[in-house]
Amino acid sequence: MLKEEYAEAVEHLFKVIRVVPAEAKVLRLLSNSLVILKDYQHAEIYLLQLNKVSSLTVDESINLGYIQSTSGKRELAVENYKKALEMDPDNQFALNNLGYECIFNGKYVEGEQ
Repeated sequence: MLKEEYAEAVEHLFKVIRVVPAEAKVLRLLSNSLVILKDYQHAEIYLLQLNKVSSLTVDESINLGYIQSTSGKRELAVENYKKALEMDPDNQFALNNLGYECIFNGKYVEGEQ
């Protein structure tokens, strides 16, 4: 999809979410579309809302971790990368990002694991 199509989809999803705010399918589509559009502030809001009504997927956990990392919420980012690894222990994105966070936070031994 083109960026314009994602933006249009987001506008429609915002309308739907006002009517059914706790619908996991809509929250999932909206948050993932916002990530693609790099609207991380809103993506985080809807990923957190999604997490209240449904389990996040591996990719959603990684996306939320990345967003939290870049906004300085590093401990929350670590938690989300660990959740992703619980679902997919060999996920290279989660392993890499978790290692980065551990090293950034001075937890070198944990980062090596």
